[in-house]
Amino acid sequence: MFWSKSLWVLETSLYAVLLFNYLTRLPAISPARGLREMVAPYLIAALPFAVFLQPVNQEALPRTFIPGQMLLLAGTLLAVTGMATLGRSFSISVEARAPVTGGVYRFIRHPVYLGELVAVTGVALIRLSWLSTALLVACWVSQIVRAGWEEEKLARAFPAYAAYRARTGGFFPRLH
Repeated sequence: MFWSKSLWVLETSLYAVLLFNYLTRLPAISPARGLREMVAPYLIAALPFAVFLQPVNQEALPRTFIPGQMLLLAGTLLAVTGMATLGRSFSISVEARAPVTGGVYRFIRHPVYLGELVAVTGVALIRLSWLSTALLVACWVSQIVRAGWEEEKLARAFPAYAAYRARTGGFFPRLH
């Protein structure tokens, strides 16, 4: 019961913040152009749903349920925190808006993506199979590539972004 209620609150919060951020976002300083920047991010954002559609591995479930749920909750919490901090600079497409360097973004540049990836890792654990593992790897690789596209755009639009990038980790805090 705890898992389902907590997850429901976090997932609802994530979508509420996402919708609010999308509706109130700042105009793009450097808008998305081409398929890579306009279409690919939506496909990448939808990829975790392919993991959710895999059947639960009933045989492994006694060993994977609690760790999977913990990852799902922790990842969703990080994604909600990152999304709330991102605020009006939110975008699904590869666009440059005002850079966000405070809150959780002081430590890592992609907390929303990391949160989503941790959450989908929990889902894949509960649905443990070769296909869910392959889809999970595809999620990780595609989000890392997507993050690179965004960083290229931000670096071109904001020269100060290079200094921020040098002092923070992409998906994990930089150890100095």
